[in-house]
Amino acid sequence: MIFEIGDTPEPLPGAPFYSAQDYALGYRVEDPNEAARRRGSGGVTCLALNTVQIDLAIETRLCLWAWGYCPHTSWRRRTLNPPSATRGSLRVISSGSFVVGVSIPIGPSEWRRFFDPDKGWLCLAPDDDLVDGETVEFAHDTIAVVHPNECITLWVRLSGGIQPPKIPA
Repeated sequence: MIFEIGDTPEPLPGAPFYSAQDYALGYRVEDPNEAARRRGSGGVTCLALNTVQIDLAIETRLCLWAWGYCPHTSWRRRTLNPPSATRGSLRVISSGSFVVGVSIPIGPSEWRRFFDPDKGWLCLAPDDDLVDGETVEFAHDTIAVVHPNECITLWVRLSGGIQPPKIPA
């Protein structure tokens, strides 16, 4: 999977959140009309980082937001320093076609999940090494780090004050 970072459009306004009851990440879109415009008429598929998804507009190939099953019982507590990121877009470059509703797995089958309860950042990484790469904030408080090996690290700031009862060290 090849990713392209662009200046436009700006990150989709909204707020990532975590539902402890559902063990799930979600994204509250601020402007449903803008979200529909970005989805386009071609429908949506997802990039699958195991059980966490990044919605992908088929028509524009724009990554929209992250959501999905992400049990806090699998998070490892870690001091995290998210990368600085430019605000812009994350686009998938592919000559292949996408099918509405059929997720495309990327990266390893098991992703590392780190959480810093003091800063509210959740990081999904392909391994323990949080390597550098080109960064973009493609949705509010959602950063992708694009690696040369065509994989990404995903950073999501959960500003809703999620404090899971126990996060393994």
